[in-house]
Amino acid sequence: MHEALCSTLHLDKAISACVKAAPEDFPADGIFLNYYRDDIQSIQFLALATRNRGHLKLDVLSIPQHVLSNFIVSDNFTTVILNQLSDEPLTDFVIKTHFRKVKSAIVMRLKVDDTRLGAVVFFSYQTNAFKPVHGERVESLRGPFSLLSSRALLHLGLINEENKHTRYSHHTSQSTKILPAGFIAAQNSPISVLFCQLPSISQSQQPIMIKGEEGTGKSRLAHHLHQLFNHPDKPLTVFYAETMTLFINRPNRPPQISTLSLQSITSDTLLNNAGDGTFLIENIECLNENLQEQLIKNIQIRQQQGCLPRIIITRTLPNQTRVDPEHLLTCSSLDRLFCLCISLLPLRQRREDIPELVTHYLLKLGKKHQRRLPLLSTRFQQSLLTYGWPGNITELIARLEKALIASHSDILDIRPGEYAQETSPKEHTILSLNEIVKRHIIETLKHTNGKISGDGGAAQMLKVNSNTLYSKMKKLGITKETFS
Repeated sequence: MHEALCSTLHLDKAISACVKAAPEDFPADGIFLNYYRDDIQSIQFLALATRNRGHLKLDVLSIPQHVLSNFIVSDNFTTVILNQLSDEPLTDFVIKTHFRKVKSAIVMRLKVDDTRLGAVVFFSYQTNAFKPVHGERVESLRGPFSLLSSRALLHLGLINEENKHTRYSHHTSQSTKILPAGFIAAQNSPISVLFCQLPSISQSQQPIMIKGEEGTGKSRLAHHLHQLFNHPDKPLTVFYAETMTLFINRPNRPPQISTLSLQSITSDTLLNNAGDGTFLIENIECLNENLQEQLIKNIQIRQQQGCLPRIIITRTLPNQTRVDPEHLLTCSSLDRLFCLCISLLPLRQRREDIPELVTHYLLKLGKKHQRRLPLLSTRFQQSLLTYGWPGNITELIARLEKALIASHSDILDIRPGEYAQETSPKEHTILSLNEIVKRHIIETLKHTNGKISGDGGAAQMLKVNSNTLYSKMKKLGITKETFS
């Protein structure tokens, strides 16, 4: 379904392809998109698709005041399953007015930053059709739908950077306010859970180590943590290990910059520069082992004496390092100094976040270059989702800006093979035996066009009984959509 949404620039064709690509166990009979226009207190429809056809639907439906007065937009814009349509008066009114056969729905409201992008509604003609697993599947499509909706609304002139709708606009929740600017994550992304833990992490008195590849946002996150656990009048002292430079930033005073000698780095007075603020060590791996050991030892002594400033340490990991998404927050020992360790995922391990990152940064870049949000060619969209991203988010921003500057139209495109030539090599990971067997079965099924038993079937090629193969496929979770 995700690939179907990204297969075309046309909203109606994209959602029609999405409906047709839905697996058999997904009970949606269709999709429609709409947008609440507070200027005329009406619903502006955008597009509609069923299993038979899709088309642009630009009708406007006026909403009665008694319906509006009972409607409250949720603070977190989560995906909502409505097996009882009356649970949400506005959706109930819209469906009963325009789609009388519909009995169940999944509603996903969209936004980028503080700009509403309308709602996507998956509907079914059956009662009690949807389960939580269906809601999770819809939620996984939030990124592509955000891109599609934002393009449609911008080209219809219903939204722009200066036009912030307030009547039903998203009021940022406390958990969203504490996120670093530019840190974007889809709701189903593992890194979004980590971002929500930042306020609690900032309250710890333990040193904090942030690990990640170049371009994943380590320094940005470190500065954000300083803002979270310190008052504005607290100093921030940054030691850049790569250049041996000390940067001291005190509020209402010009910053101090100095180059350190080897002796001053190992001195137990180095940490005095932080006062009661934060001491940030950037890229500690650039120091030789002896310097690291002495610096860590000085921190341990201060910790035992109870006069340690807030300590944050960043460490850059080698490219193509595999980060476990299940353990982004751990307790790690750095030469016997125990730290709360935050691991940032490389972009290739959080591809579900790419559509929302693209939308966020294209809006910022468009404002900077005084350009409206452009369309992305199908080739460009596919490259964004399949490229290896060795430079991570920093590279993503740079490539988007380069494409925006080089484009002379409202459609951003790339040269054929522009990304493929620079794609990072595949990660060298050791697969489990079940994963190897699963991949082999899937490749065989693709070769046989899904035929399992009989002459020329997968069972014959693999030299196993067809019942054994069916059983193995069930155990490994191989379904028709896996290999079709």
